[in-house]
Amino acid sequence: MSEKPTALVVGASRGIGKALLDKLAQAGYDTYGTVRTLPPATKPSPSKALLQADLTDEASLRKAAEDLSKTCGDGLDLLIISGATAGDEPYLEIETDRLLDYYNTNVIGPLRAIRAFLPALRSRSSSPSAAAGQRTIVIITSLASNAGMRAKNALTLPIEDRLPISTGPYGSSKAALNCLGIGLYTELEAEGFKVLLVHPGLVNTDMAQNMIKRVEDKFAGGESPWKVLEVEESVGGIVDVVVREAGKKDGKPALKYVDWTGKDLPW
Repeated sequence: MSEKPTALVVGASRGIGKALLDKLAQAGYDTYGTVRTLPPATKPSPSKALLQADLTDEASLRKAAEDLSKTCGDGLDLLIISGATAGDEPYLEIETDRLLDYYNTNVIGPLRAIRAFLPALRSRSSSPSAAAGQRTIVIITSLASNAGMRAKNALTLPIEDRLPISTGPYGSSKAALNCLGIGLYTELEAEGFKVLLVHPGLVNTDMAQNMIKRVEDKFAGGESPWKVLEVEESVGGIVDVVVREAGKKDGKPALKYVDWTGKDLPW
């Protein structure tokens, strides 16, 4: 068995997923990542291997899992699902195909990936080595999933005072993703798995630019309740939280929903 813990980041082409590879490598993990398009072989990467896969393509995920087994025969300690699609389309205007795309990518996609790579997690020894902690699944989610927060925003504040929270399909797809995480935990609890759902904060990535602009416009000249994080700050916190939780060797399964600082969040 490898003396170092092993981690796979699904959705490592850019942004948070790509940065997770760097930080996990610095934290002592042998890292692997999936990308939709493989970079030129000459381009440096912190990963031991990059694998081609797309969250919406089950066959590509199965192939990536087969390729992983050839280079990481000891299995995985840590699986992180990072890929997603985002937007601000209203329900009454969004095209049906785009609505389905949210759920295909943000909910069914993570399930496809977890099913594909679960054998690699299961093949890791259930008695953790000195280097490896408990087998852990991490799902990058969003505070936009919180139905209570969204309802309070809509029901208790005048329109002009409401926070610019996404009330469209992105948030509801992330709520479904959280429910998926809970379901996976109940199905894997007996095997001692940990399932962590992590909100990365409002991060300055390409995908978040529309939301960042809405926040900046809303609170221009005032104090925003949400700090815009750079990728390095968010990912540094996420990795600290994940390494701390995944490195525990108490043998107890766990289900947590936290932010990038490790603060517990309401479901």
